Amino acid sequence: MAEATALGELFQYKIDVPVTLGRQKSAMLPIVNAAVEGEKVSIYNQSVQPKFPLNGLRLKNTSGLHLMQGPITVFDDSAYAGDARIEDLPPGDERLISYAIDLSTEVESRQIAGTQDLLKVKLFKGTLISIHKAREQWTYSAKSKADKKRTLLIEHPFRSDWTLVTPEKSAERTPQVYRFRIELDPRKTAKLDVVEERQYSQTVALTNLNSDAILYYTREHAVSQKVKDALVKVMQMRENVDTTARQRASLEQRINEITQEQGRIRENMRTIPQNSELYNRYLKKFETQETEIEKLRSDLTTARADEEKQQKSLDQFLLALDVE
Repeated sequence: MAEATALGELFQYKIDVPVTLGRQKSAMLPIVNAAVEGEKVSIYNQSVQPKFPLNGLRLKNTSGLHLMQGPITVFDDSAYAGDARIEDLPPGDERLISYAIDLSTEVESRQIAGTQDLLKVKLFKGTLISIHKAREQWTYSAKSKADKKRTLLIEHPFRSDWTLVTPEKSAERTPQVYRFRIELDPRKTAKLDVVEERQYSQTVALTNLNSDAILYYTREHAVSQKVKDALVKVMQMRENVDTTARQRASLEQRINEITQEQGRIRENMRTIPQNSELYNRYLKKFETQETEIEKLRSDLTTARADEEKQQKSLDQFLLALDVE
């Protein structure tokens, strides 16, 4: 048996019994010969093996010495079971190692359709901020074909932005996975449901929301009445702006049509005698169109002013919003 001496972050072994080697001879010296604690388990990880778990061993260093990294040969009931590799293991620490496929246990993993719920909506300075809750569920079904009771560790991916709901806690957690412990009776089945939730927010400018989207939020129970009233007012003010904008565009189109037609009339009037009936008809129509253009341009000035005023009122209302 050796004595381990710590040197800062390093350590060394000191063999208590002197060993004498003959000339040109060699010897293999046992450094550690001690019983250590271990628990036989099965480890299931869908990304490693989608159907079968791995035979594993939870090894605890109870030797009182540092165990250096290296290969491990595992025997089960004095029979060779498999090989593994372990990293440095200080006294008192534990490692979970796997060494073979466990063909006596089958696991089926299935994801249940998730849900997306709206929790809250807030309006702030022209933006709509919606808070949502996503819920996901995985079901693991394990079936034993062995004659002995087995301990099954199910590894489920850990995501820092998700909260574990069911079960309330895991047997252990690493930076990458949760580990859930299932005691699997001989030739029996067991099921584990893993439910996770997360909240997230989405932000969108109110000016980018169409009427259908605004109506959706006004019908949701999670949205407060103050927010609904503000959204209805935004929709009404936008409809007023859009209506005035359509009127302004229609006036501009009509003025453009008359202007183009007057151009054609001028061209025709150059080619016909000024004392002809057709010339006088063109002249009368030209004068009528000029009167209409004056009216249209007056209406266009009013429409542009109204549109600018309505848009300004809408912008001011949006920037002043702070409702939830």
